Amino acid sequence: GAAALWVVFEYLRGFVLSGFPWLPLAASHWQKPLLLQISAWTGAHGTSFVLILFNLGLAFYADRWLRYWREGWRRFCPEFFAVLAVLMLAVVFPYRWTRDSAGEREEVFTAGFVQPHIPQDMKWDEDSAREILETIDRTTRLVAGLPESPDLLLWPEAVLPLPVKGNAFGRAWVEEIARSVETPLLLGSIGVIRNGEDDWINGMFLVEPETGLHPHFYAKRKLVPFGEYVPLARLWPWLEKIVPIEGSFARGSSVEPFPVRLGEETVRFGTLICYEDVFARLARDAVRGGADMLVVATNNGWYGEEAMPYQHAAHSVLRAVETRRPVLRSGNGGWSGWIDEYGGIRGVLTDGEGSVFFRGGQAFVITRDAAWRERLSYYTLHGDWFVLVCAFGGIPWLVWGILVRRGKRKS
Repeated sequence: GAAALWVVFEYLRGFVLSGFPWLPLAASHWQKPLLLQISAWTGAHGTSFVLILFNLGLAFYADRWLRYWREGWRRFCPEFFAVLAVLMLAVVFPYRWTRDSAGEREEVFTAGFVQPHIPQDMKWDEDSAREILETIDRTTRLVAGLPESPDLLLWPEAVLPLPVKGNAFGRAWVEEIARSVETPLLLGSIGVIRNGEDDWINGMFLVEPETGLHPHFYAKRKLVPFGEYVPLARLWPWLEKIVPIEGSFARGSSVEPFPVRLGEETVRFGTLICYEDVFARLARDAVRGGADMLVVATNNGWYGEEAMPYQHAAHSVLRAVETRRPVLRSGNGGWSGWIDEYGGIRGVLTDGEGSVFFRGGQAFVITRDAAWRERLSYYTLHGDWFVLVCAFGGIPWLVWGILVRRGKRKS
């Protein structure tokens, strides 16, 4: 019951006060994906449940030992052995099923990750716009010219100091880059949509060498409160006067993937921007919408050069396991790389000293498990059913246990 209650609270964090489910307990295993495999059925909440249950089982076992030595109680602890059984089921069965159902890994394409590392205090400075464009141009050409010959180049979130959509110069500039390097660009940028009045979006765009800016675009669906929009601004307009943002971005709704022709195959990329990969339901929606792979474009310049970029990357590992889709992360200056369908970190951009905080880029050969082509995981299909089980099954059990314990004490 206590483990179930933990799951319910973790789930509610994704909704209360606009939602911020940062670092669920399952993220503690982001570099050890063995216990994460149950997430393909239950979502990351299943891993959190098992971890809480196991630790409570250890606590019961320690309590039983202390009572044995002090009061002569028996050492057998049924709670501990029940937890061991659950742990075996949660680890061994998903691992065996995953291993037995895995297919051959196939090479799909080579991705070039461009990490311009633009300082946050410089990013929107008009006087620095030319320098920023020159930095992006130079870094992009460096990556495009690598011996691995990337088939697709990835830029991070809001990489340019001007819009790609709705601005003739911005559009022409990125189209010229794509033509000159002869490689498609999948990039994050601000854009302007004109529907009677200008709506600004934080979006993802595809630029192809032959045809230029693709008509389809992705607008961020989960906006950052007080960073990309002002909550309750319609009810309390005065809030906009004290929040340091000029207006709000428009919220997107489409999950249509970007179809990119890479060699003999068209790969459909579902996209997430910034902290959208923290929300499992957004990744599920993208995969249910037809995505073969997920791309996360983020600006980790907000976080500095400490632990936050690593914490953020941990969520992409969870999304990869839950959806059984490779995840490609493109950051402005911290933790860019890719993760396979089982949570294995296949490649991370680092400099000569092993740091992820640098300006440059790298190319990785992206592979996938053929067994998951055109196939959806149980969690992708059925969503947060495990949370409902915890809410309607675990919590009453916890309440019943507390009442029984109180009754025994009174008697």
